[in-house]
Amino acid sequence: MCGLLHDIGKLRVPDEILNKPGALTPEEHSIMRQHTTLGYELLRADANLDPIISDVSRHHHERMDGRGYPE
Repeated sequence: MCGLLHDIGKLRVPDEILNKPGALTPEEHSIMRQHTTLGYELLRADANLDPIISDVSRHHHERMDGRGYPE
């Protein structure tokens, strides 16, 4: 379930950024990075989902060495 829903926050990213064929500007990249938190908020609102699913959505771009986002 985590694998299926980890990028659900991209539903809230504007299509012109999500589907941009070239490189993103720093501002666009900042907006795209918000998809992890947006997905977390969407999934957390569903009381029927295991909380680990929303957690994975929020942290799937975190790295073991501390790099990544959102934290």
